[in-house]
Amino acid sequence: MNHSINKEQTLAIFLAVLMISSIAMIAAPAKAQLAPTQPTTGALPSGVTPSITISTVSYLSASPNPIGANQALLINVWTQPPININRQYIGSYKVVVTKPDGSQDILSLSSYAGDATAWTTYYPNQVGNYTVQFNFIGEYFPAGQYFNGYIVTNSSGQNLNSAYYSPSSTPPLKLVVQQNLVASWPPAPLPTDYWTRPVSPNDREWWTILGCYPPTGYSPVDQGFTQGVTWDSLYPNTSKTWSATGNFVPYVQAPNTAHILWSRVVGVGGLIGGQLGDITARPDSTPSPTAGSWLYPSIIYDGRCYQVLTKVFDGVTQDVWECYDLRTGQIYWDKTNSANFNVTQAPTIVSYTERAAQAIPGEEAMMRGLGVSLVYIGGARLIKFDPFTGSTLVNVSIAPLTTGTYYSDEYVLSVQDLGASAGANRYRLINWTTNDAGITFSTGTTVTVASTMQQRIANNITWPISSLPTTTDYTAGVAVYVGSINPSGVSGTGVTIGQFMTGISLTTGQVLWNVTTINKGDGSESFFSTIECVADNGVFIARGLEGNIMGWDLYTGKLRWSTQLPYPWGEFGAYHVATGYGIYISGSYDGVFGINETNGNIVWNFRAYTPYEFETPYQTDMNGTQYAFHVGVQIADGKLYVSSAEHTPSEPLTRGLNLYCVNVLTGEQIWNYTASQVDQSRAFTGAIAEGYLVFGSEYDATMYVFGKGESATTVSVPQTQITTGESAIISGTVLDQSPGQPGTACVSAQSMSAWMDYLHAQGSTPANVTGVPVSIDAVDPNNNFVHIATVTSDMSGTFSYVWNPTIAGSYKITATFAGDDSYGSSYAQAAALVVNAPQATTTSTTVPVKAATATDVMTYSLIVAVAVIVALAIVAVLLLKRHP
Repeated sequence: MNHSINKEQTLAIFLAVLMISSIAMIAAPAKAQLAPTQPTTGALPSGVTPSITISTVSYLSASPNPIGANQALLINVWTQPPININRQYIGSYKVVVTKPDGSQDILSLSSYAGDATAWTTYYPNQVGNYTVQFNFIGEYFPAGQYFNGYIVTNSSGQNLNSAYYSPSSTPPLKLVVQQNLVASWPPAPLPTDYWTRPVSPNDREWWTILGCYPPTGYSPVDQGFTQGVTWDSLYPNTSKTWSATGNFVPYVQAPNTAHILWSRVVGVGGLIGGQLGDITARPDSTPSPTAGSWLYPSIIYDGRCYQVLTKVFDGVTQDVWECYDLRTGQIYWDKTNSANFNVTQAPTIVSYTERAAQAIPGEEAMMRGLGVSLVYIGGARLIKFDPFTGSTLVNVSIAPLTTGTYYSDEYVLSVQDLGASAGANRYRLINWTTNDAGITFSTGTTVTVASTMQQRIANNITWPISSLPTTTDYTAGVAVYVGSINPSGVSGTGVTIGQFMTGISLTTGQVLWNVTTINKGDGSESFFSTIECVADNGVFIARGLEGNIMGWDLYTGKLRWSTQLPYPWGEFGAYHVATGYGIYISGSYDGVFGINETNGNIVWNFRAYTPYEFETPYQTDMNGTQYAFHVGVQIADGKLYVSSAEHTPSEPLTRGLNLYCVNVLTGEQIWNYTASQVDQSRAFTGAIAEGYLVFGSEYDATMYVFGKGESATTVSVPQTQITTGESAIISGTVLDQSPGQPGTACVSAQSMSAWMDYLHAQGSTPANVTGVPVSIDAVDPNNNFVHIATVTSDMSGTFSYVWNPTIAGSYKITATFAGDDSYGSSYAQAAALVVNAPQATTTSTTVPVKAATATDVMTYSLIVAVAVIVALAIVAVLLLKRHP
C-alpha cells in the first residue's frame, strides 16, 4: 500500500472536491495542441539514435531523519545535468521505500521543468529502520517543438533535437522511524491581545482570522483539500462557498464588546431642535457616490478601509475614494475624479490573483505571481487597483458583457443576451476569469494581459433566463429563479396571487424543477419579499406573506418544511436575511429569528423589550412592548450583528434603538450600543474584519469602529523608604488609549455599553461603573515572586492598595492589567525600599548610696519633729471649729 500523498494525488483530490462542489464549471482555457509523438520513459526505444546521450547523476534527500511514525517525511530528488526549460521528466522518477518488514512502496514522480527537481511527502507507518532509494529510469526526448514539457504542434516553445538521458540511482538512504513524534515548530495561538498589521509569517496559524471584507468569492475548495476540512471545524454546517444573500463573513474575528475604538461624524444627524422641535435630521440614505457607502467602508483589507464619501477636499466639495487605517482612522490617501479614475468605479471586490498554471504538480506552492488587487466589475469594464497606492493596474473592456457576479476567486459569471433571433439559445451563462497573466490559448501563446473578453472565457452554456439569481447555492451548483404569478382578471385585485420557483443547474443550464405556491389562489400564498429568499445547505428558503417560513429541497423542489412565526408581528419581515452554522436568520417586527435550515425548527427568537411603555406598539407577549428589527444582518465569528429599526420611522424618532451583538447559535445578547440603521433597513450598514466592526449609524450620522483598543497602566509607591510594620499606598491608573477617548478609564464589560453611551452619545453619567482588575505583584529582596493583591480600578481609572511589607530590602512592584475583549494588556513597574524599624532604647538613672553621717541623722530627726508638730496643730484647729 502506498502511504504517500504526492502533489499529483493532492491535485486529483482537489479536482474531485471541485467537481463535487459544482465549481467544476471552472475550466482552464484551451491549451496548445499536443503532437502524437511524446517523450518516453525508461530504456532507449529500439531503433532510435538520439542526437545526444547524456549521463546523469541522481540526488536524494529525506527529512527529518529520525522521524516519528505517521509524520510527514519530505523527500526531495533531482538529477544533474539540468534539462531545457521547456522539457521535464514525466513519471521517470521512482522513489523506492523499503519498510522494516521488507515490503516496498514505489512513488512515481514528475520533475520540474528545467532544473529537474521534484518532491513529495511520505507517511511511514512502521517503527524501525527503512531505506529510501531514488532511481531515475531514463527518458528519451524526440526532436520537436517543446512547450511546458510536451511536444506541441503550434506553440511559442522551443525546437529541440532528440536527446536521451541515461538512468542513474542513489545509494540507499537509511531512515529511522521512531514511536515518539519529532517536534515541529509549535503552532502560534490565535491572538487574544491587541494586534496590528503586518502579521509575521512565523504566526502562520493566524491565516484563519486575516480575511477581508467583503468576502466575495471565497471558496475553501479553491485553496486545497486540507483547507476544506479546516472549514468544517471553523464553521460547521455552513456553506463553503460565497452567497450573495448569505451575509456571512468567514476568516475574521468579530468584536465581543461595545468598546468604541474611534468614530467620526459623516453627515448631519441627531435632533434639529428650534422651531422643528424633536425632529431628527437623517441624511440621504442614497448619497451620490454609487460605489460603497458613505456610512461605512466598502472594503477592508490588510488593516485598511476603503470608502467612497462626499467631503471637502482641496477646498472643493466632491466625491472621493478614501483609504484610511482601520485601527486609528489615519487617512493614507484620497482619490478624486480624474482623467484615468472615476469615483463611481471605485472597487467593491478584493481579488486574490494566483498563478494561471503550474510547471509541475506541487511547484505552485511557491506562489510566484501571487497578488492582491481591488476590483471593480461594471459598466462593461474590468478595473483593478493597487491596494497600497490606489493606482489603476488594469482597465479593460469586458464587452459585450456589462457586469457579472464574482462568485469564486478570479472567476465571474455573466449572462449574455444574444437577442430574440437566437431562439432557445438567446441567453448564455459565461464563466470567465479576471486573471490577466499567464493565460495559454489554442495558438500556444501566453499573454501578459488578456486584451479581449474572448481570451478570458473559460466556458459558457445555454442559460434559460436573462440573469443569474442571487439565490444561488454554489456548493450545490443550483440556482433558483423566483417570479410572481399575476394572472389577468383574477379577483380584480391586481396583486400577486403566488410565486413560481425554477431550479437550474449551474453546470448544464438545465431546468431541474418547477414549483408554485398556488393552492388557494387568493394572494395569501405570495412571498413577503423575494429579497428574503436564500439558497443554502441544499435548501431554498423563503418567507411567506403571513409570517410562515418555508424550505424546499434544492435538488428536487419538494417542500421540506414550513414554520409559522408568532402572531401578529411575526408577519412583517425585514427584506434581508443571513445564513450560517446551519441557521437561517430573519428579522421581523417580533424580533430576530434563528431557524434550523434542515427541519425548520425555531432555534431562538431574540427580542429587545422597551424599558418604558408607549414607545413602540409592537407586543407579542406579556413582557411588554418591543423594538422592531426591520433591518439588515450580518454573521461573523459565531456572532450576529443587527440593529433595531423600522421600515419607515415616524417622527419623533423612536427612543432606545440599539445595535446588538448576539450569539448566533443561542440568540443570547453579548452587547449593545445606542445606534441604528434606520432608513438603511435593507442592508447591514457595517463591515467586519480583524476583530472590528465598522458601523454607520443614521441615528446620529456617525461611523463607529467597535473592537479592542490599547490600554496604559501606571503604578507608584512612596519614593521614600518604607519602614517594616508600617503601611504604604500602592496606586496607579489603567487608562484607555483608543483614538476615540484617550486617557479615559478602562471599564468592565458590564459597564461598557453605558460608558460608551456616556462618552460618545452624551448619555447620562452611568451609575455603578466598575473598572478592570489589576494584579499587584512584587519581587521581594530574596528574589521571590509575591502576589500582593488583585484590585479593581474605578470610573476615573484609578486603583490603590494599602501595603504592609514585612521584609526589609528592595522591591520591584508590578501592576498588570491582563486585558480583555475591550482592551489590550498593559503593565507598569516601580521600585520600593523597605527598611527595618529602629530598636527601642530604655534610659535608667542610678543614684549612689553613701553612709549616713551624724549631721544627716540630726537633720532628718529635726524634719520629722517639725512635721509632727504641724500635724498636731492642724488637728487641734479642726476640733475647736466643731464646738458650738
